[in-house]
Amino acid sequence: MILHHHERLDGRGYPYGLKGAQIPECARVVAVADAFDAMTSTRSYRRARPVPAAVAELRKCAGKQFDPRMVRALAAALERHGWHPDLITSADPAPDLPHPTGGPPPGPQLPAPGSHRGGSGAPRGRHAAPRGGRARHHSGRSGDA
Repeated sequence: MILHHHERLDGRGYPYGLKGAQIPECARVVAVADAFDAMTSTRSYRRARPVPAAVAELRKCAGKQFDPRMVRALAAALERHGWHPDLITSADPAPDLPHPTGGPPPGPQLPAPGSHRGGSGAPRGRHAAPRGGRARHHSGRSGDA
């Protein structure tokens, strides 16, 4: 599915130049969603477009770049439910949800940061910076530190 989401309905996409129904339906859904997300997200080189402008651009490209059915479905969902990008973001802390079995999650329980001996909470390991120094990267050659 991800492989084909840059294909275009008119056959001018990539990587294979698939056309129309040759493009898997799920890839046609992702193509519209990906374009909408790209247009309505602020990037380092430009500000986010307003949702109506993004939908207008998708409609303009429907039939050439995007499947018109998928564009209509997104537009209908936006009209029905609105767009709430700030509802939940990856920057929000994860909600405290009870484990489905009622007990602790399976697997090893890791100590809280800073609760181990040494107490700094800093990551330790092959590429971690030694206390009071810079990180060392081993290149595989003897004599390198």
